[in-house]
Amino acid sequence: MGQIDEAIEYEKGNLFYLILKADILHHLGHLSESLEIYFKIINLTNDDVLKLDSYSGSGFIYMKESRYEKAVDCYEKASIICEKIFGKDSALTARSYNNLGTAYMEKEDYSKAFEYYSKAIIIYERMPEKQLANIGDSYFLISNLFNRMGEYNNAINYAVNALEIFKKIHTEKCLIIANQYKNLASIYDNNGNYQKSLEYYRKGLAICKSLYGGKGSVIASFYNGMGIVYQDIGNIDSAKENYYKALVIYTNSDIQDPHNLALTLFNIGLVYELEGNYKKALEYNEDALAVFEGVFGKESLYSAQCYYSNGIIYFDQSNYNMALFYYTKASNIYEKELVRDNQKTINVRYNIGLTYHKLGDDIKAKEYGYIVGLKNK
Repeated sequence: MGQIDEAIEYEKGNLFYLILKADILHHLGHLSESLEIYFKIINLTNDDVLKLDSYSGSGFIYMKESRYEKAVDCYEKASIICEKIFGKDSALTARSYNNLGTAYMEKEDYSKAFEYYSKAIIIYERMPEKQLANIGDSYFLISNLFNRMGEYNNAINYAVNALEIFKKIHTEKCLIIANQYKNLASIYDNNGNYQKSLEYYRKGLAICKSLYGGKGSVIASFYNGMGIVYQDIGNIDSAKENYYKALVIYTNSDIQDPHNLALTLFNIGLVYELEGNYKKALEYNEDALAVFEGVFGKESLYSAQCYYSNGIIYFDQSNYNMALFYYTKASNIYEKELVRDNQKTINVRYNIGLTYHKLGDDIKAKEYGYIVGLKNK
């Protein structure tokens, strides 16, 4: 980094050196410093290529930070520049549409996400040269979208198509195929087909073990997935066993993966909550929250997830004031970062209303959608 600083100092007028520094800072995890440089470049240059790289890099950072409104803004500007430089039928423009689609999906604006994913596929399918890998990636993204929307048959169809494409390109025992199995496993879990889900998780895990042994964040991600399935079945002991396997790997890995470490801590908190061990649940939730806040800040959707879970734990213990405190923190983030009328906001607002009812304030309860005397959701 010192040599790059010296080069940039020597070549102050060359913004390509500056964007190199931003990219390296991004890779090293110095996200705020990287963002500052990207936007400095955007303000200093009229060069479309530099602007494209800066908007794309900024969008990627905002996605990491779960600041999806800002990610959409950056990716939209990147897509406009892509269309201008490369035309509306280029592979690079299609990739920019996929980035934008993913940002919209995370905002839970599913119609816009599908619109951009579809535009990307149309481009890839029309190109004269074979674009199998890119088409497979697009099918994979759309399968994730339908999975999030609860349209599991469509999700499975796209996931199977993606798997078949990648099998034409890659050998069976590679990480890409393992990840396709993991994607199918997640869909089958959400669809309630737990045995099929475990079957695909085990197939993917076997591939990864053959590639990496028993270590690495990739292995841990399969244990996490299997833990979720066992939790959904109600087999809490097996869920906990798999989550702890993942936790050991993330904790002892030479390569830090704080995001997935926090997700694992959060999952362990959930199983303790299901067991009624609220003290342990809060401990793991707070550990997860501390990691999320260290990586993404206090206003991320990951933090909101922990706040919402804390609210449920305190509600179940009849500590309604603390429940209200955490529900409100979660609600504020959801309303800021997600589209209107998204399911997360609807759920937390209902819980806020229910909490006000428990506190004896039915006027406030009604404001949040809890109608006393009616059958509520």
